[in-house]
Amino acid sequence: MSSSPYCTTSNFNYQVEMLNYDPGQGLDKNAKLSMDAAKTGAMALWSLAKSTKNRDVIRKAGAIPFLAKLMKTGQVDVVIPTVGILQECASEPEFRSAIYSAGLLENFVQGLQSSNDELVQFCAKAIYKCAEDNFARKAVYDLKGIDPLLEIIQNSNLRQNKCLVAAATGAIWKCSSAIFKTKKYVDKGIIELLVSMLHGETEEILINVSGTIEEMVKADISYAGTVKKCSGIPYLIKLLTIENQVCDFNHDGWWCLNLEKFLSTSIKGAAREHNESHWCLGSRY
Repeated sequence: MSSSPYCTTSNFNYQVEMLNYDPGQGLDKNAKLSMDAAKTGAMALWSLAKSTKNRDVIRKAGAIPFLAKLMKTGQVDVVIPTVGILQECASEPEFRSAIYSAGLLENFVQGLQSSNDELVQFCAKAIYKCAEDNFARKAVYDLKGIDPLLEIIQNSNLRQNKCLVAAATGAIWKCSSAIFKTKKYVDKGIIELLVSMLHGETEEILINVSGTIEEMVKADISYAGTVKKCSGIPYLIKLLTIENQVCDFNHDGWWCLNLEKFLSTSIKGAAREHNESHWCLGSRY
């Protein structure tokens, strides 16, 4: 847990009030001062939002309406800390509900089109956090947020930015149930793209990609055959043998257990798809 200080609601009131900037107040000296104050307040609250206790206090202090206004300013140096606050706080269900009510999911999807990679990263992370809820997954799909996420992992230059790719693959994973309701993205080569990312990436990206593949196969067992054709099964099996922090990161082996279940499902599905009687992976599956 972060060592961010815990503050009471009264301590937050001043910082939240600093966010009270009206995008329509013009560009005079007072407006600039108000914008600078909003940026300073957002930066401070972003740091404080790393604490679980502080997130609820931020919400109760009435920050959401102010944050929603700041998202509409178009000022990247203000929007980045604003999204930073929102993506930290989106871990909390009540905060997510407030985000939906304020229509901020649309702002996150719009932010994916920014030329600023840091802003794109935090918007993708916000989507990842919000997509715990079925409503958000469907909304992101309907708002056409899937394409810009996939464009990130298709771009060889952007692929070098591992923090950005981790955020994008996390959002893709959490939106998988919406993505794989149709064959639209399968026909565009998403399976081949995901399998190509099962090696040579950071642990977080590997977790997100394998999680996406699991959800994909759960949606349609026939996709396991494509995973096999792309030589994805050996990479997935190899992930089970990695001696690193993956299991600790995912709470006592949750990820490995789910990956084992995925492998079992995938292998059986691929065998069914191709009428194969067995795989040379032992009787375990």
